[in-house]
Amino acid sequence: MNNAVVLRRNGLAMTAWSLAAVLASAHCANAQRARIFSRQAPAVSAMALGRLAASAPVRLTFTLPLRNEAELDAYLKRIADPKDPLYGRYLSPQEFLEQYGPTQADYDAVAAYAAGQGFTVLKRHANRLVLDVAAPSATVERAFSVRLLQYRDRAGAAFHAPDAAPAVPAAVAARLSGVVGLNSQRVLTPQAQPLRNGVASIGRNNQIGTGPYNGLAPADIKAAYNLTSIAANGAGQTLGLFELDGYNASDVQAYETYFGLPFVPLQNVLIDGFSGAAGGNADEVTLDIELQAAIAPSASKIVVYEGPNSSYGLVDTFNQMAVDNQAKSISVSWGSSEQFVSGDEIGAENAIFKQMAAQGQSVYVASGDRGAQDWGQGPTVYDPASQPFVVSVGGTTLSTAGAGGAWLNENTWNNGNGNATGGGVSKVWAIPSWQSGAGSTAGMTSTTNRNVPDVALDADPYTGYAIFYNGAWNLYGGTSCAAPVWAAFNALVNQQRASAGKTPLGFAAPAIYTAARGANGGIDFHDIADGVTNELYPAVAGYDNVTGWGSLNGVNLFHDLSGAAAYTPPSTTTVTSSPLADANVHDGSYAKNNFGSQTALHVQTSAKAGSNEIAYLKFDLTALPATISSATLRLYGSNPTSGYSGAATASGVSNNSWTESGVTWNNRPAVGSALSSATVTHTAAWTQWDVTSFVQAQKAAGQTQVSLAVTMGSSAANADAFNSRESASNKPQLVVTSAAPPLAPFSVTAYPHNASITVNWIGSGDATSFSVYRATSASGPYSLLSASVVGSPYQDASAVNGVPYWYYVKAANSVGSSAASSAVTETASIDAVGDATFVQSGSLLYAYSGGGAYQAASLISVDSLGSEALRQSYMYTAGYGSFAAPIADLSGNLYVAGQNGGPLTDGGLGTVLKIDSAYNPTVLHAFENFAPDQTNTTGAFPSCALAQAADGSLYGTAIMGGAYGAGTLYRVGLDGSYVKLHDFNAPTDGGSPYAGVTLGPDGNYYGVAWNRGPSGAGTLYSITPAGVFRVVHAFTGSEGSYPRTQLVIGPDGYFYGACGAGGANGTGTVYKADLSGNITVLHNFGPMDNKYRGPDGVDPDGEIAVGSDGTIYGSTILGGPNGTGTIYKIDSAGNETLLHVFSADTYGTNTDGAYNWTGLMRAADGNLYGVNYRGGKYSYGVAYQCTPAGVFRTLHSFHF
Repeated sequence: MNNAVVLRRNGLAMTAWSLAAVLASAHCANAQRARIFSRQAPAVSAMALGRLAASAPVRLTFTLPLRNEAELDAYLKRIADPKDPLYGRYLSPQEFLEQYGPTQADYDAVAAYAAGQGFTVLKRHANRLVLDVAAPSATVERAFSVRLLQYRDRAGAAFHAPDAAPAVPAAVAARLSGVVGLNSQRVLTPQAQPLRNGVASIGRNNQIGTGPYNGLAPADIKAAYNLTSIAANGAGQTLGLFELDGYNASDVQAYETYFGLPFVPLQNVLIDGFSGAAGGNADEVTLDIELQAAIAPSASKIVVYEGPNSSYGLVDTFNQMAVDNQAKSISVSWGSSEQFVSGDEIGAENAIFKQMAAQGQSVYVASGDRGAQDWGQGPTVYDPASQPFVVSVGGTTLSTAGAGGAWLNENTWNNGNGNATGGGVSKVWAIPSWQSGAGSTAGMTSTTNRNVPDVALDADPYTGYAIFYNGAWNLYGGTSCAAPVWAAFNALVNQQRASAGKTPLGFAAPAIYTAARGANGGIDFHDIADGVTNELYPAVAGYDNVTGWGSLNGVNLFHDLSGAAAYTPPSTTTVTSSPLADANVHDGSYAKNNFGSQTALHVQTSAKAGSNEIAYLKFDLTALPATISSATLRLYGSNPTSGYSGAATASGVSNNSWTESGVTWNNRPAVGSALSSATVTHTAAWTQWDVTSFVQAQKAAGQTQVSLAVTMGSSAANADAFNSRESASNKPQLVVTSAAPPLAPFSVTAYPHNASITVNWIGSGDATSFSVYRATSASGPYSLLSASVVGSPYQDASAVNGVPYWYYVKAANSVGSSAASSAVTETASIDAVGDATFVQSGSLLYAYSGGGAYQAASLISVDSLGSEALRQSYMYTAGYGSFAAPIADLSGNLYVAGQNGGPLTDGGLGTVLKIDSAYNPTVLHAFENFAPDQTNTTGAFPSCALAQAADGSLYGTAIMGGAYGAGTLYRVGLDGSYVKLHDFNAPTDGGSPYAGVTLGPDGNYYGVAWNRGPSGAGTLYSITPAGVFRVVHAFTGSEGSYPRTQLVIGPDGYFYGACGAGGANGTGTVYKADLSGNITVLHNFGPMDNKYRGPDGVDPDGEIAVGSDGTIYGSTILGGPNGTGTIYKIDSAGNETLLHVFSADTYGTNTDGAYNWTGLMRAADGNLYGVNYRGGKYSYGVAYQCTPAGVFRTLHSFHF
């Protein structure tokens, strides 16, 4: 019997200190073979293409567990504790290997096993944590008892993954922690957010920097984050960058030259044969280098580790950084959602990061740019940002006191549509000890699992950084800008520590959390607590899952992390004035005397005549700011009388005619009402009084001077003396703080929902609250909706659907209110989302889409004028998630297959639905649930368009279920009767028949199966009404592969269709076929680059139309100059013309939509109509019209 142990992550938290120990236990002593760690299954959205060719090369990385890991975990805690004798006692790579690395015997045993199975050992690593191997697919399958299957994700990228958890002999499993690369799906995403390239225009402009296009220059970053006064410049420090692309050194040198920076030496370390050439993500590498050089311009060098963007490339690149141990301040700007990372990769990363921590290497990782929901795939956090031995860096929106000015304010970075700082709760890692107790219920932080991020910095591209890339200036944001700045700041701290004879900061998170919780936490960090979310978690006071502890207040945090001399930050908002005149007057025998020339101001109160003194001071108002928010009188005690501690009072004096040399007790001006009192303690120290109200009143009255008087309390023999303006030091001061009403909010936008509207804006940094106003016409009148709103956005939950509203916003602070912002208008409504295809019924076009009042399904229409309307909303029990068009009968009824949902008593795996002319739904058939092996009786997930026979019966396909789990062909009567016509057996018939069937001229139905079949690339099949099935053509790839477009009969009697892949360039084909299955390729789509751009389109998966003249009309999901798809036509001679190129997807929005997943149809008016599932004004897609001549019109932008 073959006993096995299978380990899966399944959302269970692993402690930061014991993961490898768990991995190493994944074997069974009595087993012949043991399953190791995780199955490495593909993402649910991936489509199976077939088995990987036996000869296909596969590169893998074997990972080995740490040794003595419990001892290592204890050591890592001790070296991070300043009170421990081992604090800062870091290990060399050799010491780490000897104490905690795998043994030479274990490493050799794994290598021998690999060689014996037919693998080629590509590289041995010095720390023995990683072993690189390669072999043909057949060898890999045999060695691990798996089958390697090919898949394609929704973006069109192909990859392979095993069909089961890998298995090896138990003796080998005991020496392995995982195998990386069996699933090749993971590709890390750079967290760079480009905003502006060259002189291109953008909707709202960056206004806070002095660099090109007002981007942040190096000096601006230092000014904003209080780094200017720090003398450290990175001298003697080596910084490191983890990169998965190359760069052009000329770009970096141009940046340094422009800003007058020295050329920081760059050392490239190329991993796994990577060439170092600049590719599609070279902008990420470039900005990482430039921002590190901006903060640490005198660094010894920046080591750029460049590897391939693959699972094994990721592990090998990190491992080399640990083995080299050169860089002590490291930045990582790449990542992907935890849910898409195998446990083997996460475990390998964790072991490497532990080695880095043991060696004193600090690692800062960008938290991600897609908010907590990862563009609808969340809630989730990014790996490696969630790893417990790195510092995760989130993003903010920065406000400064003018271009290149000091810090004014920061807000949560959330520009909407999922473009926001990443953060949240890890589903993998338990909360580390140093993070325990941070956070709050209000911030929704976890008390059991790792919270992300730890800190933050400016990441908003609209307040972004000037970066020189590809020979031109650009503006960039993203958390990938925040991470290298933090790493460079770490290098400054290390430089200061080295000058004091200290070791590097090392793993920085414990020190950062200690500083944030300490007495100086309030001045070490800028806490962002604006209540704005990152699509889930709110930014609240203290630690939160949006911006962590906040951004750095440079020189203050520098002091606490490096132990540099204490520094008191200067006030940047105050004006300090010395008096124009000061004197004290004395009663009794001194009543006629003047004391204006003395170095002390005496004040005294006594019941005894001749023992009373008053101090007068006069200040110039013309030198003070026009707007005064506070005024403080400060006097320094010079000759205290012992034994008294009491109150001294400051009062206003309205008469300014007195002079320093002429004032006496007898001619003294009257003392007005008391303004404030302060306790005098008879020490040589400052005493201060709040005199704001009187100074403000005198300034407002147009006075050029202000006089103040100081008197003592009424107790007997109360006296004190303060330094006068004649004193050599510590002279009297009037400290005035200036403030003004904030600027009006800008970039105001509104976003509609069902019965609500969200208003967004950007406010200036000095605003403390906002007021939102609303009207029902542009001219008003406007009424106040809400005052004292903390920050953007504001949700107007009182909006009525169908009523247009206009909004403007005002900002306020302690001084006053701003002018109104520009007004913006929006109308709330129930709406669909863009994931449908149209059919014509009468004069209207109908589509069965998602969204609606129940956020399940909806029926929309477009009239002859192009006006869109939502006709009805349906609950999920009716069926939802249909990408296919409905069909219409002559009575005005519509029929559609809902890919998901159905009555609660069934499995929720789809329906066949009738919608009558009044839009009422009737479920004709609900597909049943399936078994764990994905088989059932009826089929599951009917995603195709239906075909209606003369007797009214509906023919369709289901993409899964059936006897073999590969889908079914079925017939449903109008009475609800169901007949299964065929079970797809993928190896022989093809599988996953996404397209519906088409009635051929011979009375049989024809269709295509998306994958498998005799040649592995899909099939074209026929079936008789009685259910006799035959494969008419097996796609091989050369004529196209993976067809999912429903066949259309042309005027010549041929079937026309499209394949989403294959052909001459692997990007798809358009073909025609006869009844015998003879295929003629009419067009091969052009090649595609790594950003899914191609000359004429990529992946023509949607429905096509054929005109009476034989012209073929269709669309592509990807490709075109912007990678967002095209609309094309092909004439009868095979000549292709692009009718429309969809514009770039800018943070999910554009004018014409993007990614036409469902294809198009040609209406009776001759025009083409379609739906894009993304883009448009609100990022949820558009409905569009395109004429045969290529005149394009957006009919409607969908919202959620």
